[in-house]
Amino acid sequence: MHEATMNLSGGTREGITRAGVIPLALKVLLVGFICHFSTEIGFAHKFPPHYISPLWPTGAILFSVLVATPIRHWWAYTLAAYFTSIVNDARAGFPVAAILFVAAGLVEIFIAAVGVRRFAGGLRAFDSLSNLVAYIVVAVVLGPLISAFLAAFAGAMENYWFYCEFGFFPRRSPI
Repeated sequence: MHEATMNLSGGTREGITRAGVIPLALKVLLVGFICHFSTEIGFAHKFPPHYISPLWPTGAILFSVLVATPIRHWWAYTLAAYFTSIVNDARAGFPVAAILFVAAGLVEIFIAAVGVRRFAGGLRAFDSLSNLVAYIVVAVVLGPLISAFLAAFAGAMENYWFYCEFGFFPRRSPI
């Protein structure tokens, strides 16, 4: 194994192994690659007139990754997962509705991931009935409920409750 060392102030030496950096980069790239295709699936299933996608696997993939990985790496996985969506929104000129949909989706994912890790035992969420109930309350009810109210602002105020109803889906895009 190759090891690079750096001299820090005070003469302290700290080893940085490539084995620790490269696998993280490969994992992030793999998540980004998978989420690219899942984002394209979501965009392909938008229905007029509101162009809301009932299928958004990117949210489920990112949620699963966040529950299983250290919190200090969440930013990298989040950027990788939503890169394609952000690029598509940038091509459309960053419509306010699209930004609100991305924000709502991320709020839902983060509430669910933090809640499952904290209250439902993380990866052991299905090991006991109490963990399963906590998982359902946090990931299935609370996360989508809160994000639905945020995503509903993407629609005009007269359509708020329509969008709020469909806000329970992980991602919608007017583009």
